[in-house]
Amino acid sequence: MANAQKVDGVLGTDLSAAQGPNVDFATFVANGIQFVIPKATQGEKHVDSSYERNAREACAAVEFVGGYHWYEPRQDPIRQAAHAVDLVGEHVLSRATTPMGVMIDFEDDDRSDPRGPVHGRDLVQGASAFVLEVERLSGWRVLVYSGKYFWMEAVGSYDAPVLSSRSYCHAAYPRSVCPGGKKSADYIASMRALPQLDPAAPWKGKRVDFWQFDGDKGLVLPQGVDADFDRFDGTVAELRAWCRGQRIGAITKELGLELGDRDVKPSNVIGFADRAEQLARERSEASTNPDVPTKQSSDRIAQIKLPVEDPDATWNGEDPKGGGGAA
Repeated sequence: MANAQKVDGVLGTDLSAAQGPNVDFATFVANGIQFVIPKATQGEKHVDSSYERNAREACAAVEFVGGYHWYEPRQDPIRQAAHAVDLVGEHVLSRATTPMGVMIDFEDDDRSDPRGPVHGRDLVQGASAFVLEVERLSGWRVLVYSGKYFWMEAVGSYDAPVLSSRSYCHAAYPRSVCPGGKKSADYIASMRALPQLDPAAPWKGKRVDFWQFDGDKGLVLPQGVDADFDRFDGTVAELRAWCRGQRIGAITKELGLELGDRDVKPSNVIGFADRAEQLARERSEASTNPDVPTKQSSDRIAQIKLPVEDPDATWNGEDPKGGGGAA
């Protein structure tokens, strides 16, 4: 642990069923991991098979715990939001010492579909609706996870004010950490060689709060544990303050910010603690009128300001229409 403290920033991990059903959280803690963001949900109905255990064990092992949702661009974003909040609210927001809220995993454009990928306005509008609905239902700001090349190709030159105004987790794996993608047996030594946080982010030098610097089949802990490894750009005290600032009521009360049309206002927030009652009511309405959820979704999506093409949109000087592939 002494070696881990020499690393700039706070170390963390995001994990899912891909890491197996019996993740050893003691190994993570022993190697300096201080925050965990397990996969909770995907699409409208899927629940990660390891989520309940991972969330429970993470809340017992570390102070900072969140939950991430894999966003499916062709599924209803409002239903996806409710699904994510229900699971993360129950297993993390009500249990973690310091909750981190919901993170949207924004890296899927459904390109394998015969109809082709979902890009541009449709992708941005749906993901924006998801973010705003999660915030309305949970009372927590959403952390946006994405990568440079996905954003350049899938979002392109469209303005995405909701997504790009949230805190950002940047996926980029520098070869200096794990040359050639080979597994490293010396995790701590590799971490000590980590360069400064990559400044690239959605639009014009926006601050990167989190950096996923290693993916699956990259760095491996000395005990053989493989996962995605992340870093928060700040101290533990600053991470704690960031978590407090993610609470929507805290943002307006403590900072006195005027929230625009693209934001959820505290007066509109339901909060995850009251979500169960609302869910029961919506299910009752749906049983008598199957079209109710669909109409609710359509109405809320229609409230999102349509993104427009921004001819000046760049990613640190690069043409957003150029390049592709994963970051």
